[in-house]
Amino acid sequence: MQQVRTAGNLKDVPVVVLASGAGQIMTGSHDQVEVAWEKYEIEQVPRALSSLSTRGCVVLIDGELTKDAVVRAILDVLGAAATAQEGTK
Repeated sequence: MQQVRTAGNLKDVPVVVLASGAGQIMTGSHDQVEVAWEKYEIEQVPRALSSLSTRGCVVLIDGELTKDAVVRAILDVLGAAATAQEGTK
């Protein structure tokens, strides 16, 4: 979360955060504190990142992250940027 805090405010820059629980390294621990911390990171870090921009969003990926999901996210950001640019003309 320290990296999220130091990133600062991205204002209205379009941001898409891709998040997937698949492939997460789990400690396998039965320690409730460790399990709770992992769950917190998986749930909260993407939200915190997307909140750095007024135009941020989280896209939850079901299963493994694929190149198609990345391409869709890039196209979404480009589309949002183009729409914003048209609005300033």
